[in-house]
Amino acid sequence: MHGEVISVPIDEDQEEAARKNQKFDLIALPVINQDGALIGAALSIVTATLKLDPAVVASPALTTMVDISGFLIYFMTAKLLLGI
Repeated sequence: MHGEVISVPIDEDQEEAARKNQKFDLIALPVINQDGALIGAALSIVTATLKLDPAVVASPALTTMVDISGFLIYFMTAKLLLGI
């Protein structure tokens, strides 16, 4: 287990991101902006390495993110309205 979070800045060169991905054997590489906020994950690097179609991998990942966001919004709204 690695203690440091491995990520790349949004303006990182693709070759450097690919090297980090290969060096640390990552499934996805978090992409962050200048403020340190998460922008996304470089799934395409992983899919290219595994010779998979990025669209096939990205679709379930995006659907999962949207579902989780929906649940969080729903329950946070309910919590605010009910005063729990």
